[in-house]
Amino acid sequence: MRSLKTSLLWSAVILLVITASANADRQLIDLGLGLAHSINNNGQIIGSTKMDGTGYPILFDPTGGKANINISPIISGTRQTGVAYSINNNGQIVGYISTSVTSTSAYLFDSTGSGGGTNLGDGSSAAAINDNGWIVGYGSHALRFRPLPAVDLGTLGGYGSSAYAVNDNGRIVGWAYNKSQIYQACLFDSIAGGVNKNLGTISGFSESMAESINNLNQIVGCAFNISPNPSNIMSAVLFNSASGGANINLGALDDYYNHSIARSINDNGQIVGDAFYGPDMVNFPCRAVLFDPTGQGNNTDLNTLIDSSWTLRHAYGINNNGWIVGEMTNGSDTHAFLLTPEPASVLLFAFGGVTILRKRRM
Repeated sequence: MRSLKTSLLWSAVILLVITASANADRQLIDLGLGLAHSINNNGQIIGSTKMDGTGYPILFDPTGGKANINISPIISGTRQTGVAYSINNNGQIVGYISTSVTSTSAYLFDSTGSGGGTNLGDGSSAAAINDNGWIVGYGSHALRFRPLPAVDLGTLGGYGSSAYAVNDNGRIVGWAYNKSQIYQACLFDSIAGGVNKNLGTISGFSESMAESINNLNQIVGCAFNISPNPSNIMSAVLFNSASGGANINLGALDDYYNHSIARSINDNGQIVGDAFYGPDMVNFPCRAVLFDPTGQGNNTDLNTLIDSSWTLRHAYGINNNGWIVGEMTNGSDTHAFLLTPEPASVLLFAFGGVTILRKRRM
């Protein structure tokens, strides 16, 4: 039998492990100029130097060493501007390039930065790529660019739609106009051979859109009103893909950050996005958020997990390791960020003893 001393030691170790887990910090890494849109499970991060397409698509250095790679294509000797939106676990990257002031082309980028790549279609944008190489996006309608042949995914009876995400099961989500020309979150028929599914909205909101779907077919996005009023503009939503109803209002933050949008969900059901003070998330204060998936309102302002002069404004992506990427500001500066879980303690077992090393916060 173990001695009383040994038993007490192991009890203390267990308590320390529990305490370390409960009080874990986060490590903030400044990725440099721009904003990060997506991170894969290997820690590869992509985004752009500007959101509006006048900057360049970027493969970020995840160490914060700023060895970022411009992955924009070279056409007729000129680097093209654009945005990288999505990277899969194979390192394939999609987004769009700006072919003119008013037109874009969906693009599969060359991740080496050599200036190559593949134009997927003029007058369109690619929003997501899954691990099987399926690519979705939008033109005048939601589109599935690959696998070939490319297909128009249609609408919910109205005149427009967009596909924003695709999981490894081939489930595609986004939004589509219904017959009344109202935005509705939509689960698309991936082969355009059946009926698209209206995912509905939540109480108090007439319109909705889906932003992300994980491999468990969990879907997040937002509900909103086109004609906003101060108390009812936009709220993050966890959609019920099985029934098209009983959607969960994820809420926002306390105080005046009372509007929100959910942008990404990983396979562990962790959800990130933004909370903001209306009427829009561009010109008003905004905070990056980790949402409570139960809808009980225990949402976390990611800024409370760090000690920094930077403000984390938008959380655009989260991988299965819980690594979060997005956009942060400090005065007039806008940089991409990586936020990683940082265990509070590392336990080393040697010669029957325990040494606890505190990891230093950046």
